[in-house]
Amino acid sequence: MKRTLGLLALLLALVAAYFLFFYEAAPDNIFHVDVTTRIGVVELQTIAKGEAKDKLRLERQENNSWSVNGTYTAIQAKVDDFLTLLTQIRVVNKLEEKGQQSALSLLKRNHTRIDILDRDGGELKSYLVGATAQQQTANIMMISGADQAYVVARPGSEGYVSIYYNTELNNWREKLLFAVEGTDLREVRTEYLDSLSNFQLRRTGADAPWTIGEGVYADEERVNGYLDLFAGKVFAESFVGEQFPGLRDSLERRTPDAKFSFVTLDGKSKALKLFARPENPNNFFGFVQGGSELYTVQHFVVDKFLKTGDYFQKSGI
Repeated sequence: MKRTLGLLALLLALVAAYFLFFYEAAPDNIFHVDVTTRIGVVELQTIAKGEAKDKLRLERQENNSWSVNGTYTAIQAKVDDFLTLLTQIRVVNKLEEKGQQSALSLLKRNHTRIDILDRDGGELKSYLVGATAQQQTANIMMISGADQAYVVARPGSEGYVSIYYNTELNNWREKLLFAVEGTDLREVRTEYLDSLSNFQLRRTGADAPWTIGEGVYADEERVNGYLDLFAGKVFAESFVGEQFPGLRDSLERRTPDAKFSFVTLDGKSKALKLFARPENPNNFFGFVQGGSELYTVQHFVVDKFLKTGDYFQKSGI
């Protein structure tokens, strides 16, 4: 019995020694970031066929919003999802020697390099995101400067993680049409191709009544309901300038089907010009006056703001 116990103890010791000295477990945490509040900058650089292509820089602002390439406001929900991903990715397994050579060859020619910096500019993580693995639910990834590739995935996700590391600028840019609260408005106006439907809703100050014409007071209940629609940011569906080259300038020379504009109590103003699309009744072409971008603007987003004068008239008038 003692001999059996001794052999068992020796066997357990040998197994422990193997794992201690010879077995190299995949470190599942080498790519992820523990706390996203530490992140100040994320830079993404596409390398295709060995050549540097698109580069994108996401940078945290003082109010915790994010900018894209130092010029545009980023889509907050998209950034939040991306930051969450950075905390969740895990190593699935380490590639064997044969797979390593193939992965390293692919990564050398095609990858997206990710550099994650803290708020002081120090490096938190730097790694390469490569092709999808054979199971199509993970990606080949490697720490920058290393010679060991791993299969990395987002636990519980059916898709591969590379789709999150997109360097296309328009996928990150906020498609903002306007942002205003109803309580901040002094004037709202809509002009139609059919001018009979035009309206101008205005007041002289924060405590003054609203009118829809010279000395014509608007229905207070309807005005309040309308102002409640203005609750912050309103977005377009998509950027389409590249799809329709020259159309933005062409539309500038046309009378819009609707022009929606407002002025705030502190004097800021914005105007949105909208053009019907006979081939697509679901949205307008539109642009902000003075801006260069051409958008598609969905009817269900903007139609609620396009009232007519009689909508605000008091009952019996």
